[in-house]
Amino acid sequence: MDLASPLAVPLGPLTLATDVAPSVEPVWRGKRGRDTVDQVTASIGYGLVWADRLQVRLGAHRTRYEKDVRTFSGLRTRGVDETTLYNASAVWSLGPRTSVFASWVTGLEESGVAPQSATNANEVLAPVEAEQHELGVRHALTDDLTFIGALFEVSKPTTGSRADGSFGFVGEVSHRGVEGSLAGQLDEKTSIVLGAVAFRPRVSGPLVDAGVVGDRAAGISDLVANASVERQLGAGWSVDAQLSYWSDRWADTRNTFKTPSQVQLNIGARRRFDLGGRPAQLRVLASNVTGAEGWWASPSGLIWPVTAPTVRAMLSLNFGG
Repeated sequence: MDLASPLAVPLGPLTLATDVAPSVEPVWRGKRGRDTVDQVTASIGYGLVWADRLQVRLGAHRTRYEKDVRTFSGLRTRGVDETTLYNASAVWSLGPRTSVFASWVTGLEESGVAPQSATNANEVLAPVEAEQHELGVRHALTDDLTFIGALFEVSKPTTGSRADGSFGFVGEVSHRGVEGSLAGQLDEKTSIVLGAVAFRPRVSGPLVDAGVVGDRAAGISDLVANASVERQLGAGWSVDAQLSYWSDRWADTRNTFKTPSQVQLNIGARRRFDLGGRPAQLRVLASNVTGAEGWWASPSGLIWPVTAPTVRAMLSLNFGG
């Protein structure tokens, strides 16, 4: 795939409480980057269903992951990784409306490349192997409304800026927390999705013990909540709204300062219809309608401004059978 061509622009000293000073727009000279990922996986699995009460699934997966990056400046970096991944899960039905579940899974996550601000800018980072344990319950409050709650723990290597200015792995992060969701139909025309997750992203490792890196993961909100509602209006029209909250985030791996929490409201409408005998949809979405301002801290160590209020219109047409 082709990438946008990011160009570094010196902004001078600034704080998160001040506006960014105007700068000269860089000139794009027509060059593009290219980011290619090739992944091949061979899997074997086993499933067991007993008396409509118990479901068990096991799996093993051998995967080869290769990432090749060519920046707009012509610099090229490449990384290859081979590993074996596993998964196991079980679901036990306690009754017609309630079931409990447990799962263990390992997976491969892309780490991307080092940001331009690092001394090893654009270096391809090795993918990390994440491990997740989950224990939860699913309960149908009504035929159309379901609650899911779970305890979970996710552990994996974490990246960040190191003392020498390079970007790479700085320790092991463990996300241990609780999540819950309520989703379904309130009535024939109204559907909702409510969800929240709270956890503590704890970092450990030699750099943490030496005081070079803090014990909290950067660029991650430890409390996220979302509420979404959609109402059918008739004649193919519907309206929807999404309210989201993200708690504050540590902005650097040393845990010296944070970006503040954010609340955003999105409002949209959609119209489903036929166009030339094929299903089509017109989608209009107004994002950040309350004009929330501020900054996002990211795990890469970069800080991004909150996107200004935006209105988008999209028309999609289904050519499938």
